[in-house]
Amino acid sequence: MSGLLDVRAAMREAARLMKPRTRRWASPLDMAQALDPTIVRTPALELINASLVDVAEGREDRLIISMPPQEAKSSTVSYRFPTWLMADVDQDLRTIIISYSDEIARRWGADIKRDFETFNGDEGTVDLGVRLRADSRAAGRWQIEGRKGGVFCAGVAGSVTGRPAELILIDDPIKDLEQAQSAVYRERFQRIPPI
Repeated sequence: MSGLLDVRAAMREAARLMKPRTRRWASPLDMAQALDPTIVRTPALELINASLVDVAEGREDRLIISMPPQEAKSSTVSYRFPTWLMADVDQDLRTIIISYSDEIARRWGADIKRDFETFNGDEGTVDLGVRLRADSRAAGRWQIEGRKGGVFCAGVAGSVTGRPAELILIDDPIKDLEQAQSAVYRERFQRIPPI
């Protein structure tokens, strides 16, 4: 009789896992505003936000955003988007964040990590429902407890060889005008294998 109960319990658990998860927030900016009510949603950010939802829902498989600085595109794409995906869409999502320097990429990983540590339901905060592995908490390299998901950050010259990822974000791969006009830098950057 206990074998039959185990099968029924396993079937209920399988049905629960296969059931589409209800999202708490419809988009990265909706989540960001719930965590930080001071966020201003400009028309440009709304366009980016809608495009990120298209990526998350599979209507787009890649996205390039190019616009002037200080529009909050980097924080929306490299910080809020992966936070929203891991908190509300898929905790098994493995993310690689690449920037012109390891330090800049690691900053985004640290911001995401900080949100998961801060917004855990303690002291009346929103609970993002993500807990990090205790042995995997470096700012630029961490994983979600009991899941495959996590973040790995690297500079353009760094190595991501052997790192599996469902999401790769490349944010500001060129530091400044000097690098942009440097034939040597452009040649080195073009050797990065296509994704």
